Amino acid sequence: MLQQLVDLGACERARTKFEVLFGQSVEVTEAVCLALANEFDWAWAAKRLLTPSAKAEYDRIVKPVQAEYDRIVIQAWAEFNRISAATFCKLFNAELDS
Repeated sequence: MLQQLVDLGACERARTKFEVLFGQSVEVTEAVCLALANEFDWAWAAKRLLTPSAKAEYDRIVKPVQAEYDRIVIQAWAEFNRISAATFCKLFNAELDS
């Protein structure tokens, strides 16, 4: 499987992590995938390693979650930027007044 990742153009970080964790191969189980949920780019893997029908099912399940994630991140960035701008302005003007 490591050679397959190389052939598919996986990044060096992912290939190295895979090799350190598994060597040349691993049995892909739900337990393994869940244990490493935050370690690998599963969307990249789905695009390159699943059959077209499995990829379609993956997209059907994951796309709504991705849309909700995007919505939340956009709101969080907007709030961060609002607070960041207000804080900057307040502190900048406080320095001018002193």
